[in-house]
Amino acid sequence: MRIALCYKEGLLREALERLLSEEGNFEVVASATKASTVISAAKVHDARVVVLMLEGLDSEDVDRIKASRGDSRFHLLAIGDSPMQLDNFGIEVDKFVLRSTSKGRLFRAIVDLGSKEMRRPTVVLEKPPIYGMVTVLTPREHEIAQKVAEGLSNRDIAIDLELAEQTVKNLVSVVMRKMGCKNRVQVALKLAKARQHDK
Repeated sequence: MRIALCYKEGLLREALERLLSEEGNFEVVASATKASTVISAAKVHDARVVVLMLEGLDSEDVDRIKASRGDSRFHLLAIGDSPMQLDNFGIEVDKFVLRSTSKGRLFRAIVDLGSKEMRRPTVVLEKPPIYGMVTVLTPREHEIAQKVAEGLSNRDIAIDLELAEQTVKNLVSVVMRKMGCKNRVQVALKLAKARQHDK
């Protein structure tokens, strides 16, 4: 079963990822500190369950998690010290597990949750962002284009989005090709022009 993991503590996240993949036999398709990165990856890789450590979540993470609850492509399992944390954050989850639980119980909770039928997604037709003639960027490409427009280097984008620098380099090339741009400045100008057009 494919799962994604969001945990702020790097070393502990790696240990939990190894435990889930090696002993739990789960396919961990994403593991990161940012909820936005994990949720995006969960959608792309069709993860059945997103495992979320509540410790260390910031307001940006909480907002992204709340926004994802309308998405029915994955279930959300939270791990924390107390269910009261959910009330404090105002997050709705499909299952809560105490941090002190055994690994066997954690594995069963993930399997139980992952085997539940997924809710049917609500389809919202939205006009995709168009740049230039008929060029449509994917959500990830749009995110990369915005970072380029902000003046970030490939390395900074890679760090910000928790991607490999080579991946970012490839995505920037795709964005520039799709948008018909020869350089990063042209990407920024086209984005600015598109924003003015949408107003």
